[in-house]
This record gives sequence, structure tokens and C-alpha cells, in this order.
Amino acid sequence: MPLDAGDRALIYDMLEAARHLQAMWRNRSLAELLDDRTLQWAPDRGLNIIGEAARRVSDLTKAKNDGADWRRIVGLQNVVVHDYNEVDYRRHWRVIQEDLPKLIVELEKIWSEA
Repeated sequence: MPLDAGDRALIYDMLEAARHLQAMWRNRSLAELLDDRTLQWAPDRGLNIIGEAARRVSDLTKAKNDGADWRRIVGLQNVVVHDYNEVDYRRHWRVIQEDLPKLIVELEKIWSEA
């Protein structure tokens, strides 16, 4: 069953933000992230977009696509937005390096079936 237009737009937003973050950090180091406040804003913004879109995806779409850890995605966004003064950028780095590639695969699957 195809996604409705709203969920389709949200999945697209998540996918584009994830791809952008992955591409941006492909040739950068953790040290660059830790040492540059301007560079820190990119994952803050990207993870916020991903989390906010995930929060808005319908329960029906989430149930049909349980390969994505929707709760964890939204939870990370809550940390970025509400605990911004205590953000652990090493954690962001791990998310970008380890979790985003898996999320991109899952979102591409959802997108292709839409």
C-alpha cells in the first residue's frame, strides 16, 4: 500500500537530511566535529529534521515499516532540541557513522515502495 502524500514528504525529508549528513561527514573526522562549533550545527540541524519528520510519520506507516527505530530517532531529536547545552557530539558522530547508513537503507526501502 503506497504512502499518503504527507508521509511520503516526511520520509523524503528524513532521507535527504540523512544523505546530506552522511555526505558532509564522509571525509571529516571526529576531531573536526569536536573542535568546530559551526560544524556542530550541521548534525544538530540534520538530526532535528530527521527526528521531527519521524515524529510526524503516521502510526500506520511506522507499524508497516518497523525496520526503523522510530522511537530512538525521535528520542535523539528530543535530546538535540531540549538538551542542546549538554549534547554529546561523540554520540552524534557514532550516529552519523553507524546509524545513518542503516537508516538510509531503511528509508530508501520505504521510499521505493511508496
